[in-house]
Amino acid sequence: MRAILLLIVFFVLSSSANKEAQELRVQILGALAHTVTTKDIPFVYLDDQNFKNFNTKKYGFMLVQQCDRADVIFTDDVTALVKKCPQIKNKKLFALSYKDYAAHENQAIGAFFWQKGRPNIILNKKLLQHYDIKLSQRYEKYVE
Repeated sequence: MRAILLLIVFFVLSSSANKEAQELRVQILGALAHTVTTKDIPFVYLDDQNFKNFNTKKYGFMLVQQCDRADVIFTDDVTALVKKCPQIKNKKLFALSYKDYAAHENQAIGAFFWQKGRPNIILNKKLLQHYDIKLSQRYEKYVE
């Protein structure tokens, strides 16, 4: 009985922590989308199905199902996405892993990934200049 109670408590706590991590991730995605676009409500394509039904309006952006409609794209597999959606060449693209970002530095404007339980952001100076994106002081520490 005690073991079952402990499992229930663990499940509830981990579920709550996961929800908080998802909320934080969506907040960061929204902040990045606003940073690299000039739109009040940018259209974002995210190929993570966990967020398919997530309410992003309260974070100031809209999820779109077609990558060609997006202003900003977040993907964990740039190569697969380019094959699936070749028209993304002129889109602002973020890799969702450092490995994918490093492999596609000429395409990815930045990276957003979790490492050791913390969110990490990298912004590509060359592509920021290419898209003529002016960052606030708040984001300068992420540029490389």
